Amino acid sequence: MRIHYTFQSTTKTFDRDASQVIVGRPKPGVEVDLDLTPDDTVSRPHARLWMEDGSWWIEDLRSSHGTKVNDREIRYSGKTALRAGDVVDIGVTRLVIELPAPAAKPATLPGIEIAAMQDAAAGGAKALALDSGGSNFVARLKVLCELPLQISSDLPLDELFEVVLDRLVAVIPGAIRAAVLLVDTPSGELLPRAFRAPGGAGPAVSETLARRSIGERKGLLWLRGWEGDMTHSILVNRIESGMYAPLLWGEQAFGVICVDNPKAGQPFSDDDLRFLVAVAQYTAIAVANYRLAEDLRRTVLIQERLLTSFSPKLRQKLLDRARHGRLRTGGERSEVTILSCDMRGFTRTAAAMDPEDVVDMLNEYLPALTAPILQQEGTVDKFIGDAVLAVFGSPEPDAQQCEKAVRAALAMQTAAELLSDARRRRNQPTCRVGIGIHCGDVVHGFVGSQERMEFTVVGDAVNRASRYCDAAQGGEVLISPDVFRHVHRVFNTLEKDVVAKHDEKLRAYLVTGIKGRQTVA
Repeated sequence: MRIHYTFQSTTKTFDRDASQVIVGRPKPGVEVDLDLTPDDTVSRPHARLWMEDGSWWIEDLRSSHGTKVNDREIRYSGKTALRAGDVVDIGVTRLVIELPAPAAKPATLPGIEIAAMQDAAAGGAKALALDSGGSNFVARLKVLCELPLQISSDLPLDELFEVVLDRLVAVIPGAIRAAVLLVDTPSGELLPRAFRAPGGAGPAVSETLARRSIGERKGLLWLRGWEGDMTHSILVNRIESGMYAPLLWGEQAFGVICVDNPKAGQPFSDDDLRFLVAVAQYTAIAVANYRLAEDLRRTVLIQERLLTSFSPKLRQKLLDRARHGRLRTGGERSEVTILSCDMRGFTRTAAAMDPEDVVDMLNEYLPALTAPILQQEGTVDKFIGDAVLAVFGSPEPDAQQCEKAVRAALAMQTAAELLSDARRRRNQPTCRVGIGIHCGDVVHGFVGSQERMEFTVVGDAVNRASRYCDAAQGGEVLISPDVFRHVHRVFNTLEKDVVAKHDEKLRAYLVTGIKGRQTVA
């Protein structure tokens, strides 16, 4: 379809051969086909256009500002028919729709597919005679000897399935079609992962027989006339003879391998079924190994993501501990430095913004604020809405923890100002940050269990840092007298009395810069 869309007097054209088009602005995890950025009044996503029963339709996806078709609001109207030339208003962007003419359906010629299958069956039999050297037993033994080598290689799982099916069709007389189906864990559906069928046809499978094989945990040989329950799939796919072998490993049933023949007079034998069951056992081992490797990869990825709160140097130490089983729960008491940072006026600013834009704003500011913390070997303890709590000197002691915390705070203010300038140029809302720093004894370490573990700090020093943060104005870094004693030789400061929440008076020091450098305005 073709869509001409206009925003701020600029017209562009979207032209794509598609049966569905999602319109709006993207967000993490949600893609759109027609991106209407930079129109901030467009939601993420906003509307869907699709073809159904030969006609085109549009529906609003619960957008914030609604959708109009020819000046008629359709936000709460469900799906609405579209015609060529319709004008659609999404946000402040106007779309003019050009719809493609419906494609003519190709004529079906009954019997062509079956003839192709019969030709392929004859060709397959000739290939078998040449490949096996006249001995089907030798060919099957070769398959069973080669499969373990294929499993132990780096061959991707889907490619291994393709190899398995090629071997089965080659060495089982009458095996015209074959497929591997795996059980989808969330839904329980049997989904084809690989299949072989002549003439480019899709998988020919009786799900009834496949599920019976899995449920009974044994191979199943079926011949037309042996069973009275002729299912729709058996009739449609013209299955005359079929074999099904479950993919079993321990108590798990991963899926099933099946082969079938649509040609009467070529039934499978018990030996064929025993061979298929042996191949299925090897294939099940490959699936089990693949899923174990995937679980290990996911575990490592999760560990690395969980440890993103720590500096790269400390992260590597903790990963090494985890790999050797030495990362355990437990705490200790020592002096650490706490940095508390809060975005001033964020709640008020966010109240007038679209929810997705609020999240986008946080996703811009928070990485900019945390990067200096990690660069100075600090630990991000947690995010609390628009606030950041960081620790220096834990979980590894650091004799320079106070100085690193203040250096991080100054770099955070610089990063926040640069980001705000960039957002201001894009006419986007901005925030300034206030930062408070205090040092003192806390209990810190990993809490929880081996299954769910997180780092935390507990103590009055955390609350004291929060009070200094509350007292800091946007753009300010306030440190307590305890921190000042450690850093007064390094930083320029101004002594001042401040008032925190609940009218609490505090003696504080405003950090204006690093000695020997220009001071902060």
